[in-house]
Amino acid sequence: MGMTMLESLYFVWGPEEFLIDEAIKNITMSFCKHTGEDPDLAVFYGDELNGSMLNDVLQYSPLFSMNRILIIKRIPWLTGKKRPKIKEDEIYEVIADYINNPNHDQIVIFTAEEYQNSNSIAKLLLSNCKTTPCMPLNRSELSAWVIKETKNLNQSINKEALALIASSKQNMYLIKNTLSKLSLINDGQEITKQDIEDNQALLQEEKVFKLIDAIMDKSSRFALSALENLLRQGDNPVYMLFMINRQFALLGLTKAYLDKGLGAKEISMKTGQKDFVIRNLAGKAAKFSWPELMELNKAFLETDILFKTTSQNAILIIEMLILGICSNYYSKPSK
Repeated sequence: MGMTMLESLYFVWGPEEFLIDEAIKNITMSFCKHTGEDPDLAVFYGDELNGSMLNDVLQYSPLFSMNRILIIKRIPWLTGKKRPKIKEDEIYEVIADYINNPNHDQIVIFTAEEYQNSNSIAKLLLSNCKTTPCMPLNRSELSAWVIKETKNLNQSINKEALALIASSKQNMYLIKNTLSKLSLINDGQEITKQDIEDNQALLQEEKVFKLIDAIMDKSSRFALSALENLLRQGDNPVYMLFMINRQFALLGLTKAYLDKGLGAKEISMKTGQKDFVIRNLAGKAAKFSWPELMELNKAFLETDILFKTTSQNAILIIEMLILGICSNYYSKPSK
């Protein structure tokens, strides 16, 4: 059963990812109700697609279902920033061609964090798609949402804790996860301001460790995504460097003990770290040679000096360090 033009193309945009995903969920539910069946679901990321690839993605051939929902997330072509590997005129032509000849058994949802009014692709989407803005909630709206979420968890929250969350500027996914975690820990007791403050300190380290894990896995995509999330939360690149340096020092110590034949439990006792931390580092130690770790130690020091003695952009400095690690730049012999 086909869709009309208005119903088959959507542009969902804004900085609040939770609200974007909620909008996608609502579109999906409406689509299922309209067609009476569960559609195929396909998700792609715009920063990985050029014009030819986007065209292939849009040209849908049914496999198991007569209908499909295609989600193209985080499209980067709307802000005017130049991307050498992507020809935006090709992207424009592909989208324009699809708008003129859509597949009415397919819904296409484009999502983006932001756009420029003067951008030609943004104009194309705004004039041909059903547009849903997903802006951060104001304090009153966020407070009402938090109260609703706590009630759904059979939990209560006091005024001080509610005010702290409403002013925290954390994204809604983090808030939702915090409430879920505290509902399990508190076992029905009221959530307090102290609970929130204690959990925010833990969340801070958890987010940084996601970045470090991605760096140690040498995954530039996940590392830069984690970095972007940290920066969005207002984290300081200097603090990130400190945490990265600290974990790589522990990685080197773990690697040294592994070379001596020690097991994870013995290393845990010697370093004072928890078993799961050492097991995680032990699994990554083989990805780094001793010469590479020595070069990284120098790179961390040089990066720290750049932060303190130059006016270079701190975000660019930390990005270059991360990309260097992920691309094995420091595994090459120093000249």
